[in-house]
Amino acid sequence: MTKKTIKKRKNQIGNKWSKKAWEVTSIIVRLRDKKCLICNKRGRPNSKGLLISGLDAHHIIAAKRSARRHDILNCITLCKGCHKGLNSSGKSPHGSGETVEAFWNWMKNDPKMAIFYQYYSTYAQDELPIKTYYDKYIHLKGLLDQYLKDIELINT
Repeated sequence: MTKKTIKKRKNQIGNKWSKKAWEVTSIIVRLRDKKCLICNKRGRPNSKGLLISGLDAHHIIAAKRSARRHDILNCITLCKGCHKGLNSSGKSPHGSGETVEAFWNWMKNDPKMAIFYQYYSTYAQDELPIKTYYDKYIHLKGLLDQYLKDIELINT
């Protein structure tokens, strides 16, 4: 096997675990927030009965900065309309210039968003040493499993 082939296979394995880790991160964030943090729209039940359908997890620091990709403090929950800038709230991280500016003003000035804005302000330029995506997935899966057990105990 050539070095190029070995590198390609390592990337394929890393991408598989990165995707799985993101799926778990997204579920954790949407369960944590329970609703769109802009318009308060709640999620609908998904196939497992979790109220997360119709909600997206949005990265505060861009996802392409993979060191922060799976960090639950780097994500907030938005409904699909607010995420894409289709709602009338006038705030969207992915809308036009005015809606993006309104989104960041909201992040900066809304007391419930203070922890997320502070995180962004502190770490936006910071690089984390990256673990393997498999390690991240295992850690996040453990968090999700414990969270779901806790929910089950509360509901019984």
